[in-house]
Amino acid sequence: MRQESGAGQERGVRQEFDVDRGEETQRLREAVQSLIDAYGPRPAVVQPDIHVGVVTRHSEMAAAMSELAGTARETVSAMHPGPVPTPLDLRHTLNADRKLIERGIRVRRLNQLRLGSSTESSAGCDQLADIGVELRLTPVVPMHMVIADRDMAVMPLDPDDPEQGMVVLRGAPLVHSAAALFDQVWRDSRRYDAVKPDASRLQLTDEQLAIARMLAAGDNDKRIARALGVSQRTMSRKVADLMLQLRADTRFAAGVRAAQLDLLGPSDLAGPALGPALGPTLAQEVPAR
Repeated sequence: MRQESGAGQERGVRQEFDVDRGEETQRLREAVQSLIDAYGPRPAVVQPDIHVGVVTRHSEMAAAMSELAGTARETVSAMHPGPVPTPLDLRHTLNADRKLIERGIRVRRLNQLRLGSSTESSAGCDQLADIGVELRLTPVVPMHMVIADRDMAVMPLDPDDPEQGMVVLRGAPLVHSAAALFDQVWRDSRRYDAVKPDASRLQLTDEQLAIARMLAAGDNDKRIARALGVSQRTMSRKVADLMLQLRADTRFAAGVRAAQLDLLGPSDLAGPALGPALGPTLAQEVPAR
C-alpha cells in the first residue's frame, strides 16, 4: 500500500511538470529528429553559421564534448534526467567543472531532485557548489542536454539510450530552442542549497522520530501503526509526509536518511552501514567503455 501511494505521488508530480514543459520539449525533440532524418549519420553544413552533426563513435562523442568545453566563452549549461551518478562520475564532473570555472566560465547544472537523497551524491553536490557550480534540482528533467554560450549544444541521438550517439548543433538559430527549454526548467527549479536535507533545518516531531526509527529497523506500516495506536491508512500518510521531508525515495531510505543526518539516537546507528546503491552515469556526459 505504501509503495503504491508513493508511486502515485511521484506520477502526480511528473504529470504536473509534464503539462508545463511537455509541449516545448516535444517540439525540440521533433526538431532534432527532423535534423537527424535530413542529414543522417554524417555532419552537414546548412549555412555558413549553422552546422548539424550526428556522431556515434565514442571517440567522436568525446571530441564533441571536448570542443564544447574548449570553445565556451561565458556559460556552460547542462541538464541530466538521471539516474543518480556514481562517486566516480561525480569526481569526473567536479574536475571538468573546476577547469571551466578556473577559466571564468559560468557553469549551470540541472538535475533531478533525488540527486540530493543519498550521502554520496549529496557530498558530491556539496563539492560542486563549493567550487562555484550553480546547481539546481527539480522533480522532472525533460532530457539530456549540454549547451555552450547558446552557440553549441549536444544531446543524445536516442533520449532513452544516450550511449547510442549524439546530435551536435552549432549556430545560434539551431541552439535557440534548446537554450529556451533549459532556461524555462532552470527558472522553475530550486537551488540545491535550498532543498538538500539539513539536520539543522529539519524539525521532526517525537512521533516522526519514532516512525523513522521503526522504518530504519525494517518495520512495515501495519506494525508501526499498531505501535503508535493509529490506523494503517493514517500511518501510510504519515510515512509519505516523512519521506517527502527527508527527500527519500523509499520508506526504508527515509529511516536510513534520518540516521545519516544524526537525527536518531546512538543505538539507531549501531547497525551495519546502509545506503542506496548508485546507478550509472548522470553527470559524466560521455560514459567510458
